[in-house]
Amino acid sequence: MRPKRIKELLININESFPIFIICIAYLIIVVIALEINIYLSLGVFLLIIIMFWRYKIRIVALVFLIFLAFFQEQSKFSQEKQLEPYFKKEVMLIGVINNYPIRENGLSTYTLKVSQINSQKLSSEILIDISEFTYNKNINYLDKIECIGVISPNTIWQNDFLRAKSLLGTAMCDNVERVDEYNGFSIFNNLVKFRSDLVQKIEKQLNHPNADLLFGMIFGGDADYSSHLKTDMQNSGTSHIMAVSGYNVNLVMSFLLIFSSNIKRKYLIIISSILLILYLFFVGWDNIPAKRAVIMQIYIIGGWLLGHKANALYALCLATIILCIDNIFVYKSLSFQLSFAATIGIVIFREPVINFFEKITKNKIIAEALGITFVANIITLPIIWMYFNQISIISIPINLLIAPLVPVVFILGVIFIILLSFQINIDLLNYAMFWLLDLIIKIIDWSGSLTVATVTIKTNPVVVIVILLLLLFGISWTIYRKYNYE
Repeated sequence: MRPKRIKELLININESFPIFIICIAYLIIVVIALEINIYLSLGVFLLIIIMFWRYKIRIVALVFLIFLAFFQEQSKFSQEKQLEPYFKKEVMLIGVINNYPIRENGLSTYTLKVSQINSQKLSSEILIDISEFTYNKNINYLDKIECIGVISPNTIWQNDFLRAKSLLGTAMCDNVERVDEYNGFSIFNNLVKFRSDLVQKIEKQLNHPNADLLFGMIFGGDADYSSHLKTDMQNSGTSHIMAVSGYNVNLVMSFLLIFSSNIKRKYLIIISSILLILYLFFVGWDNIPAKRAVIMQIYIIGGWLLGHKANALYALCLATIILCIDNIFVYKSLSFQLSFAATIGIVIFREPVINFFEKITKNKIIAEALGITFVANIITLPIIWMYFNQISIISIPINLLIAPLVPVVFILGVIFIILLSFQINIDLLNYAMFWLLDLIIKIIDWSGSLTVATVTIKTNPVVVIVILLLLLFGISWTIYRKYNYE
C-alpha cells in the first residue's frame, strides 16, 4: 500500500474515530457485563472515560447507551418472568406472525408476537419461536393466529441464538388457525401477498433447487433445501450466498443508479431510500445483516443529498447502535458478528485488494466482486472457526470462483422477477437463469463433497469474542495515535 493511500486511510478513520470508538467501547462493555462480570465491565468503562475524557459529548452518549442497555436487559428479564408460569404447560397462544414462515423438513417455523395466553392478555407482547407439526402454506407474515402448544424455556444451547432474535421461548403447536388474514396496514398486506405469489411463480419456472437458490440469493434463504446441499454449502463455505447481506443491498442500489441520468438527484435519493426499505420488507425485518446494510446505505445516500461524502465507518457505527437499541442481545447473533466484521474489513482493505485483483483481471467489475469476497472471507474466518470448530480450507478459492457469477445472477434475477410479476416470460432469460444457477449448484456440490474440504479445531467462543473486540479496539486506538502524533 502506498504512503499516500495509508494517509488517506488514516484520515478516513480519524474523521469517524470518536463515534467509532464509542461504538466499539459500547460493545466491549456490554459483552463483558452480560457474559463475564459486571464489575469488570465497570472497570473497563472507567478506563475508557479516563482515556477519552476530552470527548465529553461522546462520553455522555456512551453513558446514555450503557444505561439504555441496562434498562433493556431489565425489560427482557421482566418479560421472562411474565412468561414463566406458562412454561411446560399446554396453552392457547394468540398473536401476530412476525416474520416470513420458514419451511424446513416438512415443518413450518416462524416468530409469533404473542399478545394473549389462554384468556390472559399480556402487559407487553412477547416473541416466541413457533414450530408447526405440518407446513401450512396458508399461514403467512402479519397473519393473526391462535394455536395450541406447549411453551418451553430457552435451553442453554438455544439461549444465544434465541436471545439474539429477542425470542423468550419456543413452542411446538398444533391446531393452528388464522384469526385475521394479513393483519396490519393494507400496503404491507398486499406486499406479503405479492411476495407469496412470486415464490410460486419462480418455483413454477425454475423448479427445485434452482428456484430455491435464486430466491435465497435475492431475498434470503427460507427454502426447504436437501440436507445434501446444505452440507455441501457448509463444507465449501458458500452458505453466505443464501443470506442477504450488504453486498446484496449494494447491488440493489447499483441497479437503481442505472436510472440516475434520467432523475434528479433529490428525487433519486428519496426513491432509492423508499425502495431499499421496501426491499428490506421483502427480505424480512428480522434479517440483521440486511437491516444493518439498509441503515448504512440510507445514511450514505442521505449524505449525498446534503452534498457530503458520508463516512462508511460512521455509518456502520450508527447502524450498530440502532440495532443494539432495538435488541441489546444482537451481539450474540452470528449473522451480526459476521456482518460487522466483514464490513469493517471491507471498509479498511477494500481499495488496495480491489486494485490488486484489477491488475490481474483487467476488469474493474470482476475485480470488485473478487476483492470484496476475498476480504470478507479472510476477516470472518476466525468467527466461523469459533462457532463451528472447523474451517473450510477451500472456502476462499471456491468463493473467488463463484464471486463473478453472483452479481450477474442477482441483476438477471431481479429482471427475471420483475418480468414474472408482469406475466412476461422470455425463454432465453429463463434458460440463462437455469444455466447459471445450475453451474453454481454444481460447483458447490463438487467442492462440498471433497474429503479435504474442512479442518476441525476446537476453541472457547466467549474468549474469542472478547479477544476480537479488544484487538479491534487496540487497532483503532493505534491508528488514531499514529495519525495524530506522528
